[in-house]
Amino acid sequence: LWSVLLGGLTLLALWRLSGVLLGGERSGGPQSPPPTSESPPHILWLRLAAVAALAFLPGRLLIVSSVSNDALFELLSVVTLWQALVAVRDGMDLRRAAILGVCLGLSLLTKTSALVMCPIVALAALLEPRWRRQGLGSLLANAALVAALEAWETLSGPLTDGYGGLIPRLSADFSPDPAGAVNSQNPMMHCFEALLELSRLPGLERIEDEARRIADFVLSRRGPETGGALAEMYTEDWRPLPTSERGRVDIGHQFEWAFLLSSAAERGLGDQYLQVGRELLDYGMRVGFDTVEGGVRADASLEGEVIRPHKGCWQQCEATRAILNYAVLRGREDLWGPVRAMLSFIQREMLDPEYGGWYGSPRLEKGSVWKLDYHVVGMCIEALRLRPLLGGAR
Repeated sequence: LWSVLLGGLTLLALWRLSGVLLGGERSGGPQSPPPTSESPPHILWLRLAAVAALAFLPGRLLIVSSVSNDALFELLSVVTLWQALVAVRDGMDLRRAAILGVCLGLSLLTKTSALVMCPIVALAALLEPRWRRQGLGSLLANAALVAALEAWETLSGPLTDGYGGLIPRLSADFSPDPAGAVNSQNPMMHCFEALLELSRLPGLERIEDEARRIADFVLSRRGPETGGALAEMYTEDWRPLPTSERGRVDIGHQFEWAFLLSSAAERGLGDQYLQVGRELLDYGMRVGFDTVEGGVRADASLEGEVIRPHKGCWQQCEATRAILNYAVLRGREDLWGPVRAMLSFIQREMLDPEYGGWYGSPRLEKGSVWKLDYHVVGMCIEALRLRPLLGGAR
């Protein structure tokens, strides 16, 4: 009886709260009357969505209290619903906002709230241009943050093995994949990259510690058997896979790690990362850089011999980005010659002079399932970022 009574009082309080929000003082205008039972149906639906969402919130928080990030997911969803209510109060078209409010309210009851919010917010923006001035940016940011944290929860939970590395592949229900997969540093490198970006957001500086953990785990796998390079493939217990068992050193990834570690040091994560970055860059230049024809080769054995001289699009982009970063920010005067050689090779061999765009490999393969603009855009963004530091000297 007491539970029923308390629940009824809670629902009544939430109903009143939604009315206050919808009928509160407008910015720069007089106070408007709160919605009543005689309000148009879409207003009542919006209030019901708010009440349902807020009423379920305490239970959801109790259920998921064992997973800290989930509480943040729910609170961020409440923020988006609150913004929808305030947008209605401040003059958004009520019928369109009602649809938005109902969908945001329902999203609170699901674990995949970001999947519900993103398309609905986009639809609201198309229906109501004023929404762009009344919180679209904030809503999209909240939705993206929810999705990012949900992804990290998955990575740091079921996709992390007992050694601390990332499992390359699992079945849809997170059970072991029958096909299996050899461990690789590649997903951990991109996870490190993603965590560096996520930690830039206010209030998420703690993510830097997670980025350090990922980097430290991978970099601790370097050893004399690889000549200081970072092996690409590993055994189940994260020992470098020998060359005889298809182990290799991916030269492009040496440059990619060199850039990411320089970025980490620039962000203040520790100068030790810059030192390792220098070593990986020097390995890539020593083993992979073609001093005669230009460009960077693909793979080497663990013993440091080139076993795949292919010069792919993405390797050229990662090498150019890293070399440019160390030349400009780290004072490596010896790298300006390779910078020019890389740019010359790219312009001569990788760009289509007739139709535009990049070849996947020198003058071949304009398109394939493996060719994407991630590496090209990353290189260009870094070049544009560093351009003001050149001062027209080069």
